[in-house]
Amino acid sequence: ASEHLPQPGDGLAGEFVGACASFASDLKDLSQDERRMLAEDSAWSGRYLASETSGSFNDWTSNAEFVATGFSGPSLPSSSQANPTELRAVTLDSLDDFVEAATAFWLHTGVREQIRSLRRGLHDVLGARAGALWLFSPLELRELFCGEESVSWSSQDLYDHLHAAGGFSRDDDVMIWLRDELLEMSQGLRARFLDFATSCPRLPPGGLASLKLTASPGAGRFPRSRACANQLYLPKYETREELHEKLTEALLACEGHHDADH
Repeated sequence: ASEHLPQPGDGLAGEFVGACASFASDLKDLSQDERRMLAEDSAWSGRYLASETSGSFNDWTSNAEFVATGFSGPSLPSSSQANPTELRAVTLDSLDDFVEAATAFWLHTGVREQIRSLRRGLHDVLGARAGALWLFSPLELRELFCGEESVSWSSQDLYDHLHAAGGFSRDDDVMIWLRDELLEMSQGLRARFLDFATSCPRLPPGGLASLKLTASPGAGRFPRSRACANQLYLPKYETREELHEKLTEALLACEGHHDADH
């Protein structure tokens, strides 16, 4: 079931949980010394979180606890916890318990009521026609509901469908640099960019052409967004290097998005 947990690149806050599940699986047949050595490896974040910033498992779990994402959300019960009212720290010794508790939350207890409500809603809207949903495969339904799994776009897609507004033109330096950055981004950063600009880490069916994403001039040092309108606000940076630095920092530092109204 761990493969169904949020994974790096999904753009979800729970990607740390998926990384821990993968790490726990890799540790199963290793000795304690080997486990401790891998937990101290600074390449852990790159290998398991696809992060461009180095950091070991011990670094990442220094503030991690038994909560939904490892850092925020509802607390997770632990069968081996002596005092259930205290949040348990995520460590190498408690890793298996954390993965077990997080998996139960993400795939069962944490979504049970939402799934029931979704089923009732579908029947309320579709009535007797709800059975037509069985014509779709699970993957087709996921794409219809959640968007395309792979964040893919070409240079021409970005030129045609990343719209300049508010005084920008498609051929302004900032727009050219932005398109170049988006082309070179990893899947993980592309998902974070979409989440930042639209509050959804995936492209809708139809890809970028269906998204109607616009970029306008913005004030301040960092990019901002009005996600309800798929609107990105970019300061008029002097160089591509400056745009890269500020955009990357904004994407890596934010939870959700920086809405221009806040």
